[in-house]
Amino acid sequence: MARREGNGCRFRGGKPTTIARSATPHPIREPSVATATPIALASPPPEPQPHAARTATVTHVQNLVVKALAVHQAIYEHSHGWIGHRLVFGMPTLLLHSVGRKTGKPRTVALTYGRDSDRYLVTASNGGSPRPPGWLANLTAHPDCEIQIGRTHRRVRARKVLPKDDNYERYWDIVNHVNRGQYREYQKRTRREIAIVELTPRA
Repeated sequence: MARREGNGCRFRGGKPTTIARSATPHPIREPSVATATPIALASPPPEPQPHAARTATVTHVQNLVVKALAVHQAIYEHSHGWIGHRLVFGMPTLLLHSVGRKTGKPRTVALTYGRDSDRYLVTASNGGSPRPPGWLANLTAHPDCEIQIGRTHRRVRARKVLPKDDNYERYWDIVNHVNRGQYREYQKRTRREIAIVELTPRA
């Protein structure tokens, strides 16, 4: 009877007999390692550029001014002129009542004005925007309009005055003085020639 030893041999009749083994080794499986997905780290926001920061500040201030003027106009209208003739900084203000160029509906806007004799001067600055204010197109289409100064209403006729006009420089000095130099700053922001509108009382 053959005995089995731990070294893979059998003994038959006292002589060891080698057990044949497979020549092909069993493949050794490597333990699977999960591949870690790289985490995308959020890049820090770019630092604001000085020019962009200044532009954002100017835009914010302009928005505040627009809102303040809207409130001022509402007070002027609803108080029937008792309150609102002068802005916070004392600049005289009138209400311009015109007719919409396309709609034909009444339009009202509060504007700072200057005086030249019996004429009232308003400026189509639109804050230095490349585009003129909408009321300028309304007056071009319908020059006969009405203004309100305090509680007084006057019918007037509008005439657009541009730099080529002989009166422009004199009018420009008047309105710019009233607005404390702001119109000159507006003109620096745009290539558009800022028009002055002369409002002359009519019968």
